[in-house]
Amino acid sequence: MVKHAQAGSESASYNTRDFSIQVRSKTTAPWTTVATVTGNTAGTTTHPVNTTARYVRLAVTKPTQTTDPAARIYEFEAWGR
Repeated sequence: MVKHAQAGSESASYNTRDFSIQVRSKTTAPWTTVATVTGNTAGTTTHPVNTTARYVRLAVTKPTQTTDPAARIYEFEAWGR
């Protein structure tokens, strides 16, 4: 789950617009994209994936709905089984 700007009581115009979630099993392995989001406007997003990984990262490609260059991520959660 990703909690964007609006989840932290900021304007919805600051919600992360375009991003991907990437994973890898070890530090020397390449990053693999498991979810790609474009045009997001929601304050909270959920991205179920079925993969095995040790490392997870959020790669932001367009931080807001406007030209503001700052990404506002209030929480990034990854759960394993």
